[in-house]
Amino acid sequence: MTKRRPKIDDKIKEQLRQETGGKCANPGCSVMRTHIHHIKHWSVYQTHDAKHMIAVCPTCHDAIHFGKLSITDEVIYKWKWIRRSNKTVRSHLYIEPGETTKVLVGSVSVVTPDEAQIFEVSMNNKLKFRVVDGDILMLDLKIFSAAGNEILRVIDNHIKHEKDPLVEFRQVPGQFQVVVPNNSEYVPQWAIEATQEHEPGFGINEKIPIVHIEVIRNGVVRVQGIWLENEKAIVCTSERLVFCSPNGNSQITGEGEGTVLKTSKGMASFFGFNNNCCICVLV
Repeated sequence: MTKRRPKIDDKIKEQLRQETGGKCANPGCSVMRTHIHHIKHWSVYQTHDAKHMIAVCPTCHDAIHFGKLSITDEVIYKWKWIRRSNKTVRSHLYIEPGETTKVLVGSVSVVTPDEAQIFEVSMNNKLKFRVVDGDILMLDLKIFSAAGNEILRVIDNHIKHEKDPLVEFRQVPGQFQVVVPNNSEYVPQWAIEATQEHEPGFGINEKIPIVHIEVIRNGVVRVQGIWLENEKAIVCTSERLVFCSPNGNSQITGEGEGTVLKTSKGMASFFGFNNNCCICVLV
């Protein structure tokens, strides 16, 4: 008689998730939601032995059991013994190709057949993207705290985030967000106040999204965030781009996705700062 299957102990679940770096164990998968798979099947061995269990996402779990391509126990054991850092989040943003390829910042969108630097705060602190093979959008960006610590980088849609107990990384398919404490170590008060001149509800909570990226539809991505460097900041909300410093600010708004800035082939730069911290249109 098959005995009733007991619940897996929470400590074992946590151990298995830590082994895989908080994501699916499959090195070809970036999904962070996981199930626990018994490599030695419960129905046969009837044991929750962590040496023969692994954390995989629901899709990979289904593929292991029912996939048309075989994923053998030998392969799964190899996944189990991959060594990963528990200090770094690695993930990926999939952007389905579409007829139109654009990045929406504030209430304007940027279109290029080649490569575009939307703005830069410094040489290492910028937002840009490129289009590959006519319809594949590759996004690049870096986000730093006010203290100068890198919070997030995205290179060709590959995400890297160094874990911080005070910083929360959130992701569902098609979008991700990083939330930081609303204090001067992460976001200076003058940047919040400058944005509040245009959006009074901005930055009123204890935590604030320092970056939020969402795939709106195939080929179209919305980017929001706060780019900081010394006494300069670019704050990108869903409504506007605010260029600010402790001495003042300026903004740019459009009418939504239909307000398009477009370039021809080659590398194009759009926005930056002049000496008075006003918007500098570079195109």
